[in-house]
Amino acid sequence: MAHLIGDTSVTQKPKPSKKHPIMRTTTIFALACLTVSHAAFAQVYTTPVGYTTQTLKAGQYNLIGLNVHGTTVFSGILNSKPTSTSIADTEATFTSSLASGVNIIEITGSGPNSGAIQEFTTFTATEIQGLPSSFVAALAGDEPYRIRPAATLSSIFGATNQSGLLGGNSNTADLILIPNGSGGFTSYFYSTGGFAGIGWRKVGGGSTNFAADPIVYTDAIFIQRRGLTDLDLVLNGEVKLDQTKIGIAQTYEYISTVFGSAPTLATSGLAASVLQGNSNTADLIMMPNGSGGYLTYFYSNGGFAGVGWRLVGGGSTNQAAVPLTPAIIINRRQSAYNVTLTAN
Repeated sequence: MAHLIGDTSVTQKPKPSKKHPIMRTTTIFALACLTVSHAAFAQVYTTPVGYTTQTLKAGQYNLIGLNVHGTTVFSGILNSKPTSTSIADTEATFTSSLASGVNIIEITGSGPNSGAIQEFTTFTATEIQGLPSSFVAALAGDEPYRIRPAATLSSIFGATNQSGLLGGNSNTADLILIPNGSGGFTSYFYSTGGFAGIGWRKVGGGSTNFAADPIVYTDAIFIQRRGLTDLDLVLNGEVKLDQTKIGIAQTYEYISTVFGSAPTLATSGLAASVLQGNSNTADLIMMPNGSGGYLTYFYSNGGFAGVGWRLVGGGSTNQAAVPLTPAIIINRRQSAYNVTLTAN
């Protein structure tokens, strides 16, 4: 589910417990150059590509962050808002550049809306339509942007499960849990035969193919690893270098930290948005500890712990240099807000 500027209504995700431990994560990068040229406005830019490796621990629910992304297929500058739910670039060629299905527009540049993202499915040659009015209203109409397709089950895990998840039926296969936007999760698995046939299936969805179901990259997802051994999940794609706005509305928000190269608590931009205080009053940032639990951090505003990033139970030791894991949990203790994550 998209996290929208001006609209922080996001799905409730399960409260963490010892029954839902989170995996250890290892991140490796091999950077290359991907050049994208758009004759519409004669811009050429270079985007790094790479891969990340995240370890799925056997017998656990593993929280996964999408930290590399689909290829940018168009970029330009918005120059009008034809309606309260549409935006336009008169130099665009959307119908010949974008694929059907869910695409994601990302506002770039240095303006106040930089980092806002929104998914969409409807477009003409020059207009993106069917957007939330709150998203459109927040835009000035002259923002630079890029568009990339939303990730899907197939693009992340492979059309024929090249990721190596345990296949089977809904009772035996590894399960992929994706936020459904209404307070729960939709569960998927790779079926290896029987009534459901072969391919990506939804629990309770019969033999329908769900390989193209989208996943918005700001949402973290769970993988219930039913296999008997740990599995390294390798994700390939573009490396995002610019900031991203994410809505924090529920008591517990499970989010991807978006970037391939992990920012630290100090460089992440979190301090500008989270509620500061002590361990009992501040917003909490929860990160997997590699053994089924969490390390929990907060921004202290004084007292015994002093001022700065601190570990719950860690006294006044400065934790500013701690890198974010690919997926984190934010325990919100204030009104809903947008957090702006920045790259390292």
